[in-house]
Amino acid sequence: MRVLVLVVVASALAVACKRERDDAPPATTPAPSPPSTPAPAPAAAPLQVDLGPPEPLPGDKTGKLTVRRGVVPLPKGPMATATIGDEGRYGEDYLFLTFDLDRDGAMELTKLDAPEQFHIFERSVTLDETTYAFSIDPDGASLMLVPAAKRAPPRPSLQPGSPAPDLALSPLSGPKTSLAALKGKVVLLDFWATSCAPCVKALPRLAALHAQHAAAGFELVSLAMPSDDLQAFLKAHPPGGGIHAVDVDDTAQSIYRIDRFPNYWLIGRDGLIVCAHCKLDDIEQTLPGLLAR
Repeated sequence: MRVLVLVVVASALAVACKRERDDAPPATTPAPSPPSTPAPAPAAAPLQVDLGPPEPLPGDKTGKLTVRRGVVPLPKGPMATATIGDEGRYGEDYLFLTFDLDRDGAMELTKLDAPEQFHIFERSVTLDETTYAFSIDPDGASLMLVPAAKRAPPRPSLQPGSPAPDLALSPLSGPKTSLAALKGKVVLLDFWATSCAPCVKALPRLAALHAQHAAAGFELVSLAMPSDDLQAFLKAHPPGGGIHAVDVDDTAQSIYRIDRFPNYWLIGRDGLIVCAHCKLDDIEQTLPGLLAR
């Protein structure tokens, strides 16, 4: 009798278990996990470059200029660098820093606007596709390179034969224009400041040059650096012919890497740089031939 009861109970449990399975909702397949997002690449670490002892700058006749050299440890390989000092001071805006960008073992230390030469006031440099903000110790003992969040736009070449970088121009009188809009004319860019005596002395000479050659396709673009006395100066010395504007936020000065005044640039009818940091005497001799083309 006990065996029969056990069989009946076991049969009832089996039926109940089957009913539970029949009544249970169908099993679902778990949703696939979303694809994992790759972790961002770690930011490049700042680089501190120790610079060697001061050496006389080759070709310097003043005895005041020195150079300190070092090597930047970049992922793609070491790159030589050098910085120029003046009477023991380094890192001043008017001085220079050079990198051997093509790793050919040669660096141009004295030629203005050489592709491997950077003004200290530029504050950044792109090395092997990474842009770094740079700073130099006042005594030139070390160079610090801090990676930027994104790569800077390409740095324009300012060598003769290169396209002149475009500038938006807002003349003191007349409609807005641009340097690119003047293509087809020979253009003289004049960067000047009221605090620069040679600049002020040259203004009548530039006005006469424009009056003499404007009909042949010559244009003068005179860009004054902002100053507290500029408006009073212009009122006392009304500008002559040409396009006269103020480089309000130093944009033009930064693009053309101007570090001294006056600073003249001659641009051909094709929009290419003919002469950078020209002397006014040379411009007066070159201009007739350019206009005759």
